[in-house]
Amino acid sequence: MMKTGWLVTLTAACLVSATVMAADPAPVAQPASAKMVYEAGNMLAIFTKSRVLSEGLKFNFSGDSGEIKINGTSAKLAAKFDRAKNLLGLGLDTNRDGTVDDKEFMATKDKACGFRFKDADGRDCQIVFNALLPGVDKSGQIKTLAGAYYPNYCMKGVLAGQTVRLVDEDMNGTFSQDGNDGIVIGNTAYALPLCRMHLIAGKHYQLEVASDGASITATPADDLKLGLVEAPLLIPATKTLVLMDDTNGRAYDLVSAAKVGIPEGTYSFCYAAVTSGANSMSVYPTAPNNPRGNGGTPKYPISPDAINVLSLGPSFKLYFEAFGSDKINVNPGVSVFGSGNEYYALNFASGGTSTPSISMYNGKKLLSKEYMAYG
Repeated sequence: MMKTGWLVTLTAACLVSATVMAADPAPVAQPASAKMVYEAGNMLAIFTKSRVLSEGLKFNFSGDSGEIKINGTSAKLAAKFDRAKNLLGLGLDTNRDGTVDDKEFMATKDKACGFRFKDADGRDCQIVFNALLPGVDKSGQIKTLAGAYYPNYCMKGVLAGQTVRLVDEDMNGTFSQDGNDGIVIGNTAYALPLCRMHLIAGKHYQLEVASDGASITATPADDLKLGLVEAPLLIPATKTLVLMDDTNGRAYDLVSAAKVGIPEGTYSFCYAAVTSGANSMSVYPTAPNNPRGNGGTPKYPISPDAINVLSLGPSFKLYFEAFGSDKINVNPGVSVFGSGNEYYALNFASGGTSTPSISMYNGKKLLSKEYMAYG
């Protein structure tokens, strides 16, 4: 609340008057609109909910080919393996003639490759395939093919003075506001589920997105009952922490919205990303049937005119597994869950000769180092 100021007028001899200065009226958010344009190529590497949780849209074929959905229609995908070069090639029927020609194949690198083309309806399209896993027999024949893909393009515009991007996350050719597509607010690398209400340039707006993503209309959302949010996971290294109220069609990144406040409602944890230098870590909601997650992540009710403290982050639960034989050939595995039963995707190197250990730091100061042993 803005404090009322006092203006005091003095003469050489005495106090003449004291006038109460009225506070300036709060600026009223105006309706806004944006024309969106196609963006690909050297765009930001946008991470959406499905990319973080499952690396994109999954496929699993029996044999060396099958069909995937692009812009809502089927396209043939095929693979071939060069045993002499130990090289996997991936082909996509980009011209939609029902076959994958030699010129439509791309060599993969690190189990990934990308395609940029005009779709059958003339629409520009760019797709990345990753996590490719072919099942190859001794003769070099591909018996199975699995992997994931995601759109590497978006619709970009400026709304209420802030850059926004729309991502057709489910690749069905339309932009829906039911949380199945994505919206990036500002020049970040992380998308929120595209819903009806979002925080843009520090204000809450009700959005109407054209089904083809060509335009957005934003109407200020007035008379909202807001609650502030705190969570142990909201640390400087957290790049995004996304909550969604699917009942009321709202999604927020708490990195920008926690201190502004989010509307009252009941929210689910979508995902988070934590980075430190070149290292990054994804945080997932836990499935209800995950025994180590103790029944899945909870719902978070947000109360208005209050500071709502969410259980996300410390304290942590660690589960250790070690697989080996009497020759002590150890392959350790560690699972980490936070105070809201959220799962932390950590990568632990194995195969070394030293004894595995767990270290705890406060900044650069080593607080404790415990060595692991069988037991």
